Amino acid sequence: MGLAVVTGGGTGIGKGIARALANAGHKVVLVGRRGPVVEAAAAELGGGASAFAADVTDVDQLAALADHVGALGGLVDVLVNNAGGADRRPLDTLADVAEHWTNTLTINVLSAVLTTEALKPMLARPGGRVISISSASSAVVAATWPTPRRRRR
Repeated sequence: MGLAVVTGGGTGIGKGIARALANAGHKVVLVGRRGPVVEAAAAELGGGASAFAADVTDVDQLAALADHVGALGGLVDVLVNNAGGADRRPLDTLADVAEHWTNTLTINVLSAVLTTEALKPMLARPGGRVISISSASSAVVAATWPTPRRRRR
């Protein structure tokens, strides 16, 4: 098996995906914002797993990730875009709503686009796979949304 890159790989679902890929024989690069967390997860996986600390919404850090992957051989068989999150603050003003949606789309959508683009030249041909994970956090976000008031006639 070849190289797999998993964003959000330090904890939860991402760490589980990284473990499954490592068990299937892939060399895995776990990517996450918190260096010590992804380093501990990579050490726990062993077997050639490595950690790379990066914020996948930052183009400079993604360029550094691409350089790192290039140094490992430069061919990615599997990219798992798993990084994401939810902002659970109350949305009391229009500015809060704008900031919330900008952050949500950046973390959950743009990060996958940017990571895929950064590693696109390295996706194995033929057969490189990109898997993008989404979440049920929309139910949590919807719960923070203010309930509209009914107008009285």
